[in-house]
Amino acid sequence: MESLGKDDIKLQTLISKASEDGRKYTPKGIRISIDLVDAALKQLRFLNQVNSHPSLSENDTVILNAIRRYEAFWLPLVAKHPSADLVAPLDVEWIWHVHLLCPQEYERDCMALVNAFVDHKLHSARTRSDGLKKAKKIWQSLYQNEPFEVDLSPSQTIKLDYDSKIKYDLRSAVQRQKLFYYQVSLPHYDSKCFLNNGLQRYKKLLYLKKCNPMLFLVPCYDMDLIWHSHQLHPRIYKTDTEAILGKTFNHDDSVNDRNVGSKLFNSDAMTRSLWKAAFGEDFAVTGTMYRGNPATGIRELNHQNRVMLPTKVCKVFIDRISLQQPISQGRYNLTCKIAGSSFKILKLKGSQQTWETKPTNRVACGGLARFTVNTAKHSSLVFKLRTPGAFCSSGNILGLGSFEIRKVLDDILCNGGGSETYTIPLNANGRPGSNSISVTFRMDSSFKEGDSFLNLSIGKYEVLPQLTKENNTYLPNPVRARLSTGMVEAKHRVNNYYNRDRKSVV
Repeated sequence: MESLGKDDIKLQTLISKASEDGRKYTPKGIRISIDLVDAALKQLRFLNQVNSHPSLSENDTVILNAIRRYEAFWLPLVAKHPSADLVAPLDVEWIWHVHLLCPQEYERDCMALVNAFVDHKLHSARTRSDGLKKAKKIWQSLYQNEPFEVDLSPSQTIKLDYDSKIKYDLRSAVQRQKLFYYQVSLPHYDSKCFLNNGLQRYKKLLYLKKCNPMLFLVPCYDMDLIWHSHQLHPRIYKTDTEAILGKTFNHDDSVNDRNVGSKLFNSDAMTRSLWKAAFGEDFAVTGTMYRGNPATGIRELNHQNRVMLPTKVCKVFIDRISLQQPISQGRYNLTCKIAGSSFKILKLKGSQQTWETKPTNRVACGGLARFTVNTAKHSSLVFKLRTPGAFCSSGNILGLGSFEIRKVLDDILCNGGGSETYTIPLNANGRPGSNSISVTFRMDSSFKEGDSFLNLSIGKYEVLPQLTKENNTYLPNPVRARLSTGMVEAKHRVNNYYNRDRKSVV
């Protein structure tokens, strides 16, 4: 029996301990002093507002100016009016939000700058409007030369030279946090039922941290949203987490390398194992996992996409058929029909190795065969090679071959019509045979477009790699669909209607 390494022994010890700790867990033992479900909904509304102003996370001039306004004007103002329930202008509020998500650094910076631990809370639309009016009045009385609200248009390019005294790197934090809203912007995050489940899981995360204070634990995004909402009420967060853990639970969003062997990767695996051992349930929950980075936009369908995605009705011609090897018996019969149909679209008899329509007669005579394909119903052609029958006998089967006719349509139509030749192996007695046929198909570029059948299915997204193949069409905006679980997956892909792996479908 192979001996266990130190890391394996450590993991087994932690899992055994987690199993014992889990038996002592009770939700009431983890006390939270604020309605975090309500707070999460308020946070989502705010993040949506920030998301509607891309300059707040993409324009360096706007970001640096917001940091200046936050540090030089807002923190001193709100420190002098701690009970006024004030709300900052959007650019300043965004920087404040980002700063609050590093609780220990936030407290240190506040004490260094204004000698006070400045509190904050999330607001509803109504209280936010009232708080803005109060803040604007005070601001204008104190800072006559600094506007309360500023232009957030992406065109701001004024060079701003400002040396912040805040120790925490707010500019880098903005770049990390701008990705967070994408992870939690799906419809089910608006569900109180979903968020309440996230709250219960957040309590379990706090308990797991209490039992393993030295470990770096990784939350899913339902817990992370609740965790952020807690941190955005800094005094309450400090009191709650110190009561549970003995110190303020810090939040480090700079650990974001997801490669195999990284701190985040290993900590995620550790968290999953301990969670399962402690609570007897899977850590990963559908709809709460990492979605990848936001897509830059929905790609326009090119000609090949437009050809391949819909079902099609079109005419197909067979101009040439050739046997790879001659038939020793001399004469033979070769038939072709659409799979599932009894009607033969082609029937050839003779001893020659090649059957062909002369190029000058193809349009006039319609080739060796002409038939209509409806790809919503027809999938493949079946070729049968046999000896001629005698009297009541139908002859011996020399080979059977099946061919995906939809492949022909895609190939030829994507190239604007014309001809393509394919080699089709012939099986003998259910086994690969030694013979094959070469078939030349022809089509023009016209076809009747039918429906596109797209399927949305529930899968274990959290165990799948990020989709990077070119045969996928990304839908950056979530598909709003009601599933049996009441939620949709975070990212979707669309193949063509018969899941053909084609490079041209992106």
